[in-house]
Amino acid sequence: MSASFGDVYQEIMSRWHDDAMTGLSSRERDFVIAHVCLNQSLNGSLTAYYESSYGDRAAEVPGAFTRMGVAQAAEIVRQANKLMGGPAADEVARGERLEALSEAAVERLVALSDELNAMQAMIERATLAYVRGV
Repeated sequence: MSASFGDVYQEIMSRWHDDAMTGLSSRERDFVIAHVCLNQSLNGSLTAYYESSYGDRAAEVPGAFTRMGVAQAAEIVRQANKLMGGPAADEVARGERLEALSEAAVERLVALSDELNAMQAMIERATLAYVRGV
């Protein structure tokens, strides 16, 4: 029987213990980078992602999604990163950038989050295949 997305997710996330992601393959690393972004978006929009330390890897997310074959998700995060003035690896700088965004920019960031969130099932299928090397 083939492992479900949830099983693979739990197994990989249980081995992610440090910022360097030691012990993870490059595909598993992409999986973590992409799904942390997606999960933060699902739990409060991309603003939650950028506000947290998880957003330190925002520059890496589009590449991870691209390698997984989810180009649309990669483009959504590229647009969000652009709204943020580029992906800053510093949580304080991202917080300041978020505070400085216009109302229209915040609304666009939320809309991008909604687009990403709507892709959850497709992203899960694509990333499961990617991690398995299919």
